[in-house]
Amino acid sequence: MLAFAMALLMVWLGSWQLTRAAQKRQLLDQMHQRGQVELSLQDLLVKEDRYGYQLSMEGGFAPGITLFLDNQVYQGRPGYQVLRPMVTAQGLLLVDLGWLPQGQDRQVIPAVSQPAGEYRVRGRVARPYRPPLHLGDAEEEWPHRLQAIDVTWLAKQWHQPVLPFVLVLEEGGAWPELVHRQPEMPMAPSRHIGYAVQWFVMTLTLIGLTVWWWRKTAHEVEAEHAHRDKEAK
Repeated sequence: MLAFAMALLMVWLGSWQLTRAAQKRQLLDQMHQRGQVELSLQDLLVKEDRYGYQLSMEGGFAPGITLFLDNQVYQGRPGYQVLRPMVTAQGLLLVDLGWLPQGQDRQVIPAVSQPAGEYRVRGRVARPYRPPLHLGDAEEEWPHRLQAIDVTWLAKQWHQPVLPFVLVLEEGGAWPELVHRQPEMPMAPSRHIGYAVQWFVMTLTLIGLTVWWWRKTAHEVEAEHAHRDKEAK
């Protein structure tokens, strides 16, 4: 009975992974479709689900403010996502300028160019990055490094509203020293399918071992009975 219950559980887990793979494919299709649509900032603010759309706008960056989002790995190298707030009539818009490698001395914050005046930016709207678990308070290394993007906390530090999304740039422009990459899904559909296959293989293995053990036990019992019958004669 235990083996039967375990087999049912593993089949359920495999089926759940297949369901998650289908959901991720649907989400990727949705993001692809939204990536073809460019909205204005005003249109984005009235949408409940605004992530994935394109946004193009012109404005100036708040002077002297650069955020370094820590623990961002790219091609095996540690580094930072560099963000700067752009001034808009609706509040500060965090713009993800790109990825910057960490220097040999972690205590030294890398330098990033700061263009003056108005600047046109274009990119995709994404959720503010918040890891599932991080150690330490947000203000521990402020204003140099951050472990997460908490727009409510940032609004308190800057004493003005911060929009609840991030604009991820598509190209370098004034920041050729930065690497530009689009936000990635935490787990691709293929990973879920791989996990589902593993659960199904484990289920078949368990069934096979159970059948082997059952036959082996039945054979041993039959042999024992035959031995006793032989001794009785």
